[in-house]
Amino acid sequence: MKTVLVFSQSHLDFRISELASICDVLSINVDISSINAKSHVFLVDFEAVEDVERLLSRSMLVKSAFEQIFHANSYEDLHNLVENEGKSVLEKYDHPELSYSLRVCSIGRKKKLSPEIRIKEFLDHFTLEKSPVDLKSPKNEFYLVEEYENPTDEAPKKIYFGKLYNLQDRRYIGNTTMDPELSFIQANIAQVMPGELVLDPFVGTGGLILPAAHFGAFVLGTEINYQTARALGKTFPTRSFDEDRRRKYTGQFCAAKILRANSSP
Repeated sequence: MKTVLVFSQSHLDFRISELASICDVLSINVDISSINAKSHVFLVDFEAVEDVERLLSRSMLVKSAFEQIFHANSYEDLHNLVENEGKSVLEKYDHPELSYSLRVCSIGRKKKLSPEIRIKEFLDHFTLEKSPVDLKSPKNEFYLVEEYENPTDEAPKKIYFGKLYNLQDRRYIGNTTMDPELSFIQANIAQVMPGELVLDPFVGTGGLILPAAHFGAFVLGTEINYQTARALGKTFPTRSFDEDRRRKYTGQFCAAKILRANSSP
């Protein structure tokens, strides 16, 4: 199934490595040869919707994903597609119990254009006769994903119309010396899986072992500095680190106690 992947514009050097590692460890059979660090929007063909959902459950660098319904190189072409093929393609979404919303996502343009005009023009060609509009909690979230060649271009080079996949909530623990997003990326590249044992000999505040624990691994760390390991001092919140990490990862955290030890040779 054709899926539009929109990537984060940070940590570009890790984009392909993280994606390849996740696909490998989760046995997702998909061609990612078109993915690069220069563009941020890619059309990828997955075998099943479950593969997309499993990718989204792990990836930090996939910002959002959309089930592609139509795509075109201009709004004029997109409007013609919707008018000619929209009724048959969108029939499965047209039901009184399936509320919907329509939004615009612009990628690659420095100053965002007003989305109301785009939406109004599109709705002149796109209609769901039975489905009610719900902007707060719709059953189906449709998007016009605009990809721009240059930050100052007035018109996008490609427009994708699709339905948003819901990403799992990604919760981070604060006050670690490791960038939380980067630590999750490293856990993905390391292909951490449930039931495995992960040891960090210089654990610090636990920035690396927390993502591993979030993915179901048993984690263990050693740290010579007691105040750092216990999150004591002016740079940390008043509650202890153990309390904070369990509060954030209740039901998921499989950690042994952090040991005070010197792992230097």
